[in-house]
Amino acid sequence: MKMRDVEDLYARFGHQVYRRCKVLLKEEAAAMDMTHEVFVKTLDRPLRFVSDGQAVRWLTRVATNLSLNELRRRRYWRTEELSEHTGGPALLEHLVADRD
Repeated sequence: MKMRDVEDLYARFGHQVYRRCKVLLKEEAAAMDMTHEVFVKTLDRPLRFVSDGQAVRWLTRVATNLSLNELRRRRYWRTEELSEHTGGPALLEHLVADRD
């Protein structure tokens, strides 16, 4: 797609894509980043939409898929500090003392 076409799609449907991303990601900054990513993906594809309905459905589907992938990535790579998860240094000291 040409940059001008993507800019037009963004002007007409960007708010809907953003809303979908915000509902799924629940973070304003992450939703903005994901909205940007949706329209970058659009640049890479030779798309021609017959109607506005077809365009918004495709954009919403891409937004949903990318947002769900991001949530899966976060869950997979989620790390918690030992102190938050298990009681922290006090628990470690206790475990070390029990070994002696």
